[in-house]
Amino acid sequence: MHNTNTPRRTNTSASTGLPAKRILQTRQWIRANAEPQARQSSHLPAHANTTGSLIGCESARLGARDIPTDLTELVRLSTVRQITGISRPQIYRLMQLGRFPNKIKIGRSTAWVRKEINDWVQQRIAERDSALAA
Repeated sequence: MHNTNTPRRTNTSASTGLPAKRILQTRQWIRANAEPQARQSSHLPAHANTTGSLIGCESARLGARDIPTDLTELVRLSTVRQITGISRPQIYRLMQLGRFPNKIKIGRSTAWVRKEINDWVQQRIAERDSALAA
């Protein structure tokens, strides 16, 4: 008889709740694609381990500039906050004012296009640089 007090064990990661197969696929993709770029970067030694999971806290293992942005990747609010350094209420305020990329609804979830967020950050940097040059 099954004990109802113990949780059922599923094939998911304890830290992310995502299927272990998806995490493995992500790590394999990083090994195949991101590692050569990361090793070319001057801030990482040749023996740097860049095979960490990109799920949840993407830039914890890789620098933000090492993550490929040519793919149309959707990221969740926690990642948007990490990339921009902006609080949740401020993100939604800027969206209402039309000064921040709009979210995409996927069922009950909300996500943003990583490239749009990265482009927004680059625009802020360009504005800062042009203000300093003037």
